[in-house]
Amino acid sequence: MTGVLVDLVLQGDPTLKPVALGDPQLQADPPLSMYGFGVASGAWGGVLADLVTVPFANAMLVPLPQTVDPVDAASSADTLSDAYRLVAPQLDVVRSHPDGSRVIALGSVERSSPFSASVPLFVGLMTRALLPGSELLLIDERKWVRERAEQLGFEAAPARRSTGARAPLVVDCSASQRGLGLALAAVADDGVCSFAGTLHGSVPIPASLMFGRNVTLRIARSHVREVIPQVLGLLAAREVELGGVITQRGSFGDAVAALDAHFRGRELKTVLSLT
Repeated sequence: MTGVLVDLVLQGDPTLKPVALGDPQLQADPPLSMYGFGVASGAWGGVLADLVTVPFANAMLVPLPQTVDPVDAASSADTLSDAYRLVAPQLDVVRSHPDGSRVIALGSVERSSPFSASVPLFVGLMTRALLPGSELLLIDERKWVRERAEQLGFEAAPARRSTGARAPLVVDCSASQRGLGLALAAVADDGVCSFAGTLHGSVPIPASLMFGRNVTLRIARSHVREVIPQVLGLLAAREVELGGVITQRGSFGDAVAALDAHFRGRELKTVLSLT
């Protein structure tokens, strides 16, 4: 069902909804309202729910271009758009830096991690699309993630050997205290560390090192709805190809088995469809 004020999309139209509700102009309640995180983030449904509630629907829903595969578009609601916002605002810094167009994406600093390996790889794909000709180094302690990064054409190295690598832009996707320290140490003079987020209440930073190198640390949540149109545009133009990162496609009816394989195995990104 749709409300009488919803005219951006019609009932039955393929649409995309951001994982988070609200943006700078829309104040959702609770403030961190998201799909799939239970009552704490609002009882909006999501994950394995058959129905979801979409407040501010006329502002939040995004029509899906006919040329974009819905499976690819699913990542645009969250992690792919997050990768875009971690790279796009820093383009001028990278382009004008004397050390050249080099980006480091830091994934897990441990051999196992509860966080998706797709995020640093999406950062690589966004870097390739937004900074043609740039170099990307993916640092991740998981061998299978490094192997996939190399298959996608990126340089890869384990975290324990990353000392000495520097770049004007370092994207920290580790969600760990140690990872942020490694990321900040890898930022070149007058560079930027773009921070994907953490579950830690507080994280120490090397303040004197940052001051000496004139390093900027950017900590912010992603306003996914604002960047989804740009991301869909890259997908429609085939400037970003997700086939190497979406490693498992399944049906909604097989969700339990597919998600079990995802978390127990080495799937990078799993997308479930109703059909």
